[in-house]
Amino acid sequence: MMAKGLLQNGVHVVIVSRRREKCDEALVELSPHGEVTAFSADITKADDREKLLNFLGDEIGSLSILINNAGANWGAKLEEFPDEGIRENS
Repeated sequence: MMAKGLLQNGVHVVIVSRRREKCDEALVELSPHGEVTAFSADITKADDREKLLNFLGDEIGSLSILINNAGANWGAKLEEFPDEGIRENS
């Protein structure tokens, strides 16, 4: 698992999933390997994206690495991509 390798190298990992139970499972599995935080959000929803960005800014500060495993290739920066396009690619 990529997250485990990052944790073992001192990276603070943030796991994001639509399903809270998946976040909780990831915390249990990954916490022994380093600093991990989980946040439940559905990135197809504008409100959830805003909450996630606020959480990251308030609690984490900044990102050094972003690994998108949402299964979409939009061809635009997240903040520039229209909400309708995100819904279509989810």
